[in-house]
Amino acid sequence: MLVSDAMNKKVVKLGSDETLLSALKKLAKNKISGAPVVDGEKVIGVLSQRDILKFLGRNHIFELKEGDVKKLSSKTVSSICTKNPVTVNPETKLTEAVKLMNTHNINRLPVIKNGKLVGILTRADIIKLIASQSNRFISDKITTGPDKLLQILEKKEKISLKEASELLNIDEETIESWAKILSERGLIEFKNPALGKSVIKKVD
Repeated sequence: MLVSDAMNKKVVKLGSDETLLSALKKLAKNKISGAPVVDGEKVIGVLSQRDILKFLGRNHIFELKEGDVKKLSSKTVSSICTKNPVTVNPETKLTEAVKLMNTHNINRLPVIKNGKLVGILTRADIIKLIASQSNRFISDKITTGPDKLLQILEKKEKISLKEASELLNIDEETIESWAKILSERGLIEFKNPALGKSVIKKVD
């Protein structure tokens, strides 16, 4: 399988001169946790929700306080985004893209063709493709994260995002994407309230 099989062609882009507040609103509106940063047509970086929280010294988006708005309004995306991002092209093998994500501990890869941004590939995109191919042969070079989560739920009836993250040594953002996929397929129940503890529960 190739990157082109899984990538999302509808890319949400962040301008390098946008304020962090504008970027955060755009991420929230599109229900994504990160996006490529462009200067004109050129991809110069990637900004994630994690980058913004790190800049503010917060651990979670729900910890934002009134004073943070001023900070977010005074800084541009280019000032804190990850520069010179790792990229792939549509013809890159999906297994190679997974290796790049694991090696660099990143969750998304801009897809570039002939110098232009043509798509974005995220861990969630890969999981969706694997889920859709469940009745076909899948190379064992790609380990399905959702299966690992299901294996945990075979031993524990319910678990939080934080607990699953610690057990699998995977960031909570990725665990959440796995949980959403499994929940959509009716395999688990997933609740992640704005306030309170998240719950991933096996369906009886």
